[in-house]
Amino acid sequence: MHSFILNIALFFILIASSSTLCNGLTRKVSGETDPIVLTCRKVTDFGFCVITLRSDPRSAKASVYGLAQIALGKLGNHAKDTSSYTRELQKGCPVQMKRAVGVCVHYYSIATLKDVPAAVKFLNAKAYGVAKKAASAAMMDEAQCQAVINKNPSPIWQMLNSRNEYMHDLSQLSSDLIGLIR
Repeated sequence: MHSFILNIALFFILIASSSTLCNGLTRKVSGETDPIVLTCRKVTDFGFCVITLRSDPRSAKASVYGLAQIALGKLGNHAKDTSSYTRELQKGCPVQMKRAVGVCVHYYSIATLKDVPAAVKFLNAKAYGVAKKAASAAMMDEAQCQAVINKNPSPIWQMLNSRNEYMHDLSQLSSDLIGLIR
C-alpha cells in the first residue's frame, strides 16, 4: 500500500513538472515575452538581429528606438574600424591594387564621416525616414567596395570580404529597426 501511494505521488509530480517544463520551453522557443525576439522577428535577418543585439547588455531593456541606437552604434564602430583597415591595406598592397583598394577607402570614409552620423542625427531628431535612408546608404557604400573586389580578384580581399558582409548586415539591421519605430 505504501509503494502504491508513493507511485501515485511520483506520477503526479512527474506530470506537474513536465507540464511546467513544457510551458517554460514553449515560452523560450516562441520568445513571446522577449522584446528582442519579438522585434527581431520583424527584420530581414532574425538570427543576426538576435545575436547582434544580445551582445550589448543595454538591449535587454531597450525600446525599438534604443535597439536602433545600439545597431547604429555598432554600425558606426564597424565602419570606422573598416575604414582604418582599408587605409592600412592600401599602404601595404601591390601597386596595381592601390587604386582598387582606394575605392574601398573612399566609400568607407563616406560611411564613417557622412552616412552613419547622418543616420544617428536624424534618428535623434525623430526624422525616421531620413535616418533609415542614411543607414541604407552605408549599405550602398559597402556594395561599391564589394563591386571593386569582385572586378579585381586577389588574395588581399579575403578579410575585407567578411568586413563588407558584416557592414551590409549591420546597415540592413539598422535600417530595418529604424523602419519599425512609430
